[in-house]
Amino acid sequence: MKKLISLVIVLTMCIGLCLHAFATDNITDPTSEPLNNVKSAKIISVPFKNRIVFGFGSPNSPDGIVLKLIYNDGTEKTETIVQKDVGYFAGDECVFGSAHTYEVCFGLQSETLYINDERTSVEYNYYVIPPIFYILKTLFERTIWI
Repeated sequence: MKKLISLVIVLTMCIGLCLHAFATDNITDPTSEPLNNVKSAKIISVPFKNRIVFGFGSPNSPDGIVLKLIYNDGTEKTETIVQKDVGYFAGDECVFGSAHTYEVCFGLQSETLYINDERTSVEYNYYVIPPIFYILKTLFERTIWI
């Protein structure tokens, strides 16, 4: 029984070592359209959940934002960003947000959304309200040292 299990393990390892020879880097279909045919984009509306952030950070997700997409051929579409299994999409266009640092900032901030790649982007402002315990702690620290 041990020899059979060892033989199965050895065969699995040999097959696993040879699989990379059949891998391909060509993941795009040559007949498909170019990745980014969006010329520009404009924000039509931003929901309240993306305008006000309570606590630390930035808006969690861009879903619900309505964009006007202008394509290279001159056509225009109004699309709402929705969350799908693999990310956020405005119609057929992939949407992702900018990377944020871990620096804690309060007050008026801005968020950049990229459509398909970093060539087409839109920006909107949001307001970060600090947590109540942070406000109380800051007030307490300032009144103790006065």
